[in-house]
Amino acid sequence: MEQSIHIPIMAQEIISFLDPKPNTIIFDGTIGFGGHASQILPLISKGHYYGFDQDHYAFNFCQNKFKDNISLKIYHMSYSEGLEFLKKQKILVDFVLLDLGISSYHIDLSERGFTFLQDQPLDMRMNLTNSLTAKKILNTYTIKDLSDIFYNFGELFQNKILSQNIINYRKKHTISTTFQLIELIKQSYRFNNNRRKFIKTCSQVFQALRIETNNELGELNLFLEQLTTILSTQAKIAILSFHSIEDRIVKRFFKKNKQSFSSFTKKVITSSKEELQLNSRAKSAKLRLYQYKANS
Repeated sequence: MEQSIHIPIMAQEIISFLDPKPNTIIFDGTIGFGGHASQILPLISKGHYYGFDQDHYAFNFCQNKFKDNISLKIYHMSYSEGLEFLKKQKILVDFVLLDLGISSYHIDLSERGFTFLQDQPLDMRMNLTNSLTAKKILNTYTIKDLSDIFYNFGELFQNKILSQNIINYRKKHTISTTFQLIELIKQSYRFNNNRRKFIKTCSQVFQALRIETNNELGELNLFLEQLTTILSTQAKIAILSFHSIEDRIVKRFFKKNKQSFSSFTKKVITSSKEELQLNSRAKSAKLRLYQYKANS
């Protein structure tokens, strides 16, 4: 079970880029279930590994998994909060790792509505202390707000009928489960037995709701704006994204700030055929690598 909930993506590419020394200081903003950490920690015997995660289950899992490792400190907070924490402590890091994907645990085991393949409550929160849920969004947002979310966060450009059907349905019923939402999607589009189109549309709707529920893009932008405040001279940054919206934000930020950062590769890195055979969920992953140029 442990392996199934945290398969690290492009771990060897990340480690090769990091080229860790025994005293390296690392910021892992989304430690998750410790997939990358478990491979990097043995290489930094005299270093420090600061791991952050806003999901309580992942946090507790890692605390137990790494309880005997003195190099690792784990904190239950988002990665932008983690950055602010280290900033206040005046700690500079040599390497920043962000894995922006959701884990297999969240899809397969959490029962929070991240998947449209099972009937689950429409929660979608990574941090269960937050008040906003997908259910609240679907039952309280205006038709314009719903349309904007599907357009901007799911790149679902034809969404007016779906948004209207949601408004009409909730006048008589509370939208509480993933399968209720699936039925509304089916009523809003002509799929003509095209399962690929159906899956793509469902993925776009669920992605949009998850991003809004967790303020994922706001979190990423906030983090990037403050990134240099925790970087040591010649620090390295590795960011794994899993959809085009996140990847564009990362790409544009570092292009805009090219006087402070250099790209390690000309093109974005994707998973090898060998990795895809072992982990099909790595298919959408994109890895971007950068080096900080302090005082430039």
